[in-house]
Amino acid sequence: MVFPQEIVSQQADGEISVDMEHPFTSAILEVSGITQKKVYFLTGHGESSTSADYTAVRQGLLDNLYRVGTLDLDFTPEIPPDTTALVIAGPETSPTKAEIALIEGFLENKGWLMVLLNPNSPSEYRQLLSGWGVNVENGTVIDPSSYVSPSIDNPLVPQERNMMGLSDTYFPGATAVIPQEEYSDLIIQQPLFFTSQDSWLEKNFDTSKTPELDDGIDKPGPLALGVLIAGVSDEGGGTEIPEAAQITRLIVVGDSDFASDRHYHNGDNGILFLNMVELLTAGKELISIERKVLPFRRLLVSQETANFINISSIALLPLLVLMVGGVIWWRRR
Repeated sequence: MVFPQEIVSQQADGEISVDMEHPFTSAILEVSGITQKKVYFLTGHGESSTSADYTAVRQGLLDNLYRVGTLDLDFTPEIPPDTTALVIAGPETSPTKAEIALIEGFLENKGWLMVLLNPNSPSEYRQLLSGWGVNVENGTVIDPSSYVSPSIDNPLVPQERNMMGLSDTYFPGATAVIPQEEYSDLIIQQPLFFTSQDSWLEKNFDTSKTPELDDGIDKPGPLALGVLIAGVSDEGGGTEIPEAAQITRLIVVGDSDFASDRHYHNGDNGILFLNMVELLTAGKELISIERKVLPFRRLLVSQETANFINISSIALLPLLVLMVGGVIWWRRR
């Protein structure tokens, strides 16, 4: 049954909007027995919340006909069987051993997981991901030749360094995700987006000081900011990689802020998050229908562009006045 409040809503300014496609489509899917993809967001340890700073993410998933839920493993000591993908976004405090065991079991059972970690995230998650061939570093990525002004720790990734082909994405206060030199033959890794040759991982970043690359301490770039991992766990047994729909998939990103409400609609950040969810859940026999929306997006400005805009705004008007005055003087001469 579709209720009126599901298709008609009134905005704060009094404008009434009608959205009939998604409630009716969801109802048809329910009647026909086709299951929608369901994405759970882990809670309980300071993660980004779909009811607070990840509301745009939640709406974007709903607009694409995903179902969205939250999961606190401290109160619900199991990962629900209807989980298509599990998202851990920006945890601040350490999980319990029991919670890590549940996540490990989920992965060994061909689960699909997205982990968005920030610098100095709880070590338990970094240890968990180390078993899948990646090291999530402690430190802050600095890319002086490609960042969003005014913060030098906002690395900007253009289309040529984004494997998904998105034009401009950026990652405020990100850390690096480094594939290990040696890892299981049952695992395949693919960096998704990475920094420029001029970047480095600053181990002791201080916002009050101009960062500099310290040889022997900092890690020089280019650096991966996100990695796709596919395969099976060594704990799961077997010597061959199974079919695509029967493997564990992980996407690990060294930042959670890029998808927050503050940055979601800037550049292609929101599209990047949705594309990663689609990449993570591709091949599942579930339905996903994209909703065409016209989001407001802010212009991303590099430091060079910002300097040009500032200088132009200061000098352009006086220059135009002088030029007009010169033309008038020349004609009256």
